[in-house]
Amino acid sequence: MRHGKKAVLELSANDTVVVWRDARVDLAIRAMLEAFYASGQICLTPNRAVLHPEIADEALKGLQREIERLPVGRPERPDVILSPVVRRAEFTEVVVEAVGAGATLVTGGEFVDVHGVPRARGPFIRPALLKVDGLEQARTLRAAREETFCPLLTAVIADPPHVADVIAFLNANRYGLRNSLWATDPAVIAAFATEVRNGGHLEGQRQPSRPRPGAARRRRHRAHRRSRW
Repeated sequence: MRHGKKAVLELSANDTVVVWRDARVDLAIRAMLEAFYASGQICLTPNRAVLHPEIADEALKGLQREIERLPVGRPERPDVILSPVVRRAEFTEVVVEAVGAGATLVTGGEFVDVHGVPRARGPFIRPALLKVDGLEQARTLRAAREETFCPLLTAVIADPPHVADVIAFLNANRYGLRNSLWATDPAVIAAFATEVRNGGHLEGQRQPSRPRPGAARRRRHRAHRRSRW
């Protein structure tokens, strides 16, 4: 900066997956499972999801089923995506705060060893799913407001289920690298594309980790957001 050079910073993360009422829920679930790559300790994973009430039960049940299938194990195993968690104490603080404020721990959260055996000081954490009722409550919780860098996905039920309220919730995020929308309604997609100002975003029925031509449209915006690092 002393020489007048501009700084380029990577503005992560607390990315959000928005799943609307007309979404392919099975594909959206696959996208939300990306929250647990490396136990959520990389900047490109989503930290939270916003679910339309009409598909929330289906999405939560499917997520719980898939989360509980994720194995703990050694990194050379091809089916293992979880890694030891550095900030285990902070994970506990965040979950305890959320549950104390009325959120529901749907599954996960136990400390385990590399074999999946529960241990008080185990280096792994079973992937956790929190359910939060309403955007207003979510705004008050660290689990939805902060970067957690833990194997935790906070699913917020969009109540009221209005596009404008969800967009305001996204734009209020002081972090943010990208967002994704799972919907088919052209009006919803257009509003998301033109009004979300938080990072870059993906729209459409994108198949996670296997991009196909025409499967998603990527737009980039200038983002003025914070990073914890």
